[in-house]
Amino acid sequence: AAAARGAAREAWLRGRVAQLEEQIRVLEDTRAMLRFDLHSCCVLPRAHPLRKAAAVIAGNSAFRAFIFACIILNIVTQSFDSPYLPDSGTKAMTFGNLVLNVVFATEVAVMIVWQGFRAYMSDLWNRLDL
Repeated sequence: AAAARGAAREAWLRGRVAQLEEQIRVLEDTRAMLRFDLHSCCVLPRAHPLRKAAAVIAGNSAFRAFIFACIILNIVTQSFDSPYLPDSGTKAMTFGNLVLNVVFATEVAVMIVWQGFRAYMSDLWNRLDL
């Protein structure tokens, strides 16, 4: 009888721990959402389709991997920059910088639409993007 009560208590405790972990997860998700501005760019509420699309794009692991690859590519191309490059190399560097700047500007725009400007700027790493 004591063993059965102990097993029942252990099962109840496991269930309770699972409930509490779920509540913690919900609270963390809510806290993360509250960090974002109610209206992105002062006009887009959280439920706006454009803001939802930005959330899907920004939350996509392929998007983040692409941005990371562009950062690495930018570092590599900047390391090859030299005043001794031929004109074709200078033109290629200029074009590459233009393309990467467009990619990075697009990333910033997507993130600001998703999070809102104040929430975006509250992350110190994001301040480096601007």
